[in-house]
Amino acid sequence: MNTRSTRLKFGLAVCAPLMFMVARADTKDETAIKRILNEGCAAWIAGKAEQSVDLYLENVTVYDISPPRQKNHDQVVQFNKQLAEMTVGSPICVYEEIHPVMLTENFAYSTAIVHAAGKTKDGKTFDFHERSTDVWKKVHGKWRVMHEHNSVPVNVITGMADLESVP
Repeated sequence: MNTRSTRLKFGLAVCAPLMFMVARADTKDETAIKRILNEGCAAWIAGKAEQSVDLYLENVTVYDISPPRQKNHDQVVQFNKQLAEMTVGSPICVYEEIHPVMLTENFAYSTAIVHAAGKTKDGKTFDFHERSTDVWKKVHGKWRVMHEHNSVPVNVITGMADLESVP
């Protein structure tokens, strides 16, 4: 075997696995999903409850951190309206992480960490990190959430939610 051939094989053996570790740019669909989630946060901060749930299909099921545990589209709108009405000042809603995964041309899922904080009219504050997993479907060229599951970590010893947990 000649030296050139040996170097080529060695180079491929060493470099080929590294090709998969190179960061890649988001696809157009991944970028769209991130934008849609961030727009939902921005709409909630602005007190626009209906607009904050534009990302959902009409028949969405949301497993949420606040009662009731399972919500439909209209219940999410109502909850967002109530929260906006009882919040004063400038609340925070920030996606600290969003990880979309494209399954097919028309289906995806995403995992995310959301930071929400604010102050209510009665002087109470809220500040927590929430985990969110969404199942997406592309309908008429637009990504929409068909199922969402939100949760906060729980301390299994105390049985209490860990609202201070950070990513």
